[in-house]
Amino acid sequence: MFFFFQAEDGIRDLVRSRGLGDVYKGQPLGRSILGTSELIAAVDREKMLAWRDRNYWASRIVVAAAGNIDHAKFAEAAAKLFGSIERGQQPQREPPSFSGTEQKAQKPLDQTHVVLSFAAPSYRDPEIYQLQVLSSILGGGMSSRLFQEVREKRGLCYSVFAFGSAYEDAGQIGVYAASSPEHTEELLDVTSSVMMSVTSAVTDAEVARAKAQL
Repeated sequence: MFFFFQAEDGIRDLVRSRGLGDVYKGQPLGRSILGTSELIAAVDREKMLAWRDRNYWASRIVVAAAGNIDHAKFAEAAAKLFGSIERGQQPQREPPSFSGTEQKAQKPLDQTHVVLSFAAPSYRDPEIYQLQVLSSILGGGMSSRLFQEVREKRGLCYSVFAFGSAYEDAGQIGVYAASSPEHTEELLDVTSSVMMSVTSAVTDAEVARAKAQL
């Protein structure tokens, strides 16, 4: 999947959010965390309280603390403050389904913002660690393959990085880049080639660097 458009400065998070909405279209994971302006405008006190009563159950709450903690006293305080909350039920939902797509949108600015993303393991999958290392090798810093090839060698963009996003039952690996419109086609070609390059060879030095960075 790739999603790109020319837009205002600081658009990186918006592009990734739109891309997430496209590959998980119609599913909770594809919804904006902030919600739509129409939904926010319609929220009142009664709706907030109703949402709380539907969702705030003991079975969905984790109470945690860090530091010089007396565990017995902490557990006693937690029981006193939260012990009266009904246990309720764990949320029931279907695992999200990744769907490849292509989306474009035009807005007036100098740069084209590009996101390429693919399905990846969830954070409960043991392969989450390989995902993190692979993401770092691809585009985690100035020594990464993408930074060296796309920016340093070819000068196709100013910003380029890879990301591994993992959720409870789904994940993504992807690349973000921002380039001038005339370089977009070459940027996509070169970025795709760099991503494919890790399927044939990854050096011990690259793995060691990625581990150290993580």
